[in-house]
Amino acid sequence: AMAVVQGLNPSMTYFAGNNDSLGQARIWSWPAGKNASFATLHVINHTTVPIFDAAVNGSDGVNWYSRWGILPGEVASATLAGTTLYLAQGSGRAYCTASCKSKKPKLNPVFSEPTVFISKYSVSSWKEVGERWLYDKKLALTWPSLATDGAGDVGIVLRVSAEKHNPQAIVSFLTPGSSNPYFFAEPEGLPQDFTGDYYSLRPGRTSESFVMTAQTVFKGGTIGNMHWDYIEWGRGKAP
Repeated sequence: AMAVVQGLNPSMTYFAGNNDSLGQARIWSWPAGKNASFATLHVINHTTVPIFDAAVNGSDGVNWYSRWGILPGEVASATLAGTTLYLAQGSGRAYCTASCKSKKPKLNPVFSEPTVFISKYSVSSWKEVGERWLYDKKLALTWPSLATDGAGDVGIVLRVSAEKHNPQAIVSFLTPGSSNPYFFAEPEGLPQDFTGDYYSLRPGRTSESFVMTAQTVFKGGTIGNMHWDYIEWGRGKAP
């Protein structure tokens, strides 16, 4: 799977993915104009993302994170801020050390809950310039979506829950700073099977805001009872 990189660069388009080992980013740069007949592939090493033991059970005991397992560890979202490209990947709790394709793989646990891996790359030197794990010992952090606002700051939205709870959306900034707080954007709803199908982040109506999509199910776990939110958030004054 590949993600179209968000962010503004009128002379270059970027696409991001990963290889099967989940230890390399695969980034395509595609110039605009007369040189647009081909894209250049850049393969860059990063820390391997664990993909085993990723289930997160909701209030009904069913794994609401199951759709992540269709393409585990894929680059879920990417954005460009200046000359730095940010990639976000969801992870499991453990690495596999043996019998990985069997029903009983030998696992090496590294996290108590699923987490999100952020990696950064320079589009000038095509080298990795930083890594970061978004991790909470008691909360599963899932389905990351990134975007860059008009001020050049990188925002992120996630779906999060404690064990035996249902997911709700949280928002934060990756930049500037390294310890920006998380804010809950909507309440927890009832169990539902559609988590991961619809999530995104885009620049908002001001230079310091974003618009996100979110969903919560009430009065039953069917798509007909899904409540949709389009939430604008950010810094500064509201428009």
